[in-house]
This record gives sequence, structure tokens and C-alpha cells, in this order.
Amino acid sequence: INKMIESFKKNENLPKKYVLAIISCANQIFLNESSLVEIEIDESKGEELITVVGDTHGQFYDVLNLFKLFGDCNKKHKYLFNGDFVDRGSWSCEVAILLYCFKILYPTQIFINRGNHETNDMNKVYGFEDECKSKYNFKIFQCFSESFNNLPYATLIGKKYLVMHGGLF
Repeated sequence: INKMIESFKKNENLPKKYVLAIISCANQIFLNESSLVEIEIDESKGEELITVVGDTHGQFYDVLNLFKLFGDCNKKHKYLFNGDFVDRGSWSCEVAILLYCFKILYPTQIFINRGNHETNDMNKVYGFEDECKSKYNFKIFQCFSESFNNLPYATLIGKKYLVMHGGLF
């Protein structure tokens, strides 16, 4: 992942076959998750932490700074990305690929909800489709689009906190 991040910082794209493999693998994980994901947190121990992040909108450097600020993902620190990780920013492909890689590596530590920008209509208007076609091709966009359709809609944290993105269709 560190090599991939450094490549992205140099405005280099991953080979298309790797991007397709990443999307496909992450999509398989999403297909096996429920539309409502439940994250167990044992608050009595006070050792577990979950960082909830929303609306990164293709801001790759902001995502990197969030990990730097709040810490790495590990057994005691989970992340929930609550939708709208694409569109508007010019690094949406990189953000999506990074989050998908983390989901593959840490399937029980990284969670991704669908937002209202993870839809074809929004992607057409706000730039993700064009970015995918520019950096990769339309097939990659279609694969992302399919994976977006399989993202969970909401997450229940510790049977207490329901997290979902506003504006869902």
C-alpha cells in the first residue's frame, strides 16, 4: 500500500488489471456483508476505538492526513467511511482504490457505507465517471459502479449508534 500511495502522489496510475482485481476482490467482500453492518465494540474495556469519517469526496491527501492524525487501522482501532468518498475531488479513483485495498487487508477493521455520491447519476454529474474514463477506462467505472451497488447502507456500532449517509435514494 505504501508503494501504491507513493505512486499516486506522483500522479501515476496503477495498471488496469490491478485496479480491476482490487475492485473485484472488495466487491466480493461487500457482497458477503449485510446491508446493515454491525460492529461490536466492548466499551467496558475502554480499549477499542472506531473513527467515523464522512464525505472525503476524492480528497486523497485529506484521507492520508486522517490516517496520520487518528492512527493506523489495527485490531483495537477500526474505521468507518460513511459514504461520499468519490466525486468533486480530482483524486476519487485513488481514494476508492485505497479504501478498497484497506477493506481487502482488514475486512473486519475497515467499513465502508454507501453515500448518495456512490450512484451512477451523481458520478455522471459530479465527475467520478469522467475521472475513471480519463485515468483508466469506462470498464473500470462500470466495475466501481457495480461495487457501489453492493456497499452496505448503514452501520450499527455497539448496538447503540446507527450511522448512515444522508440523501440516500
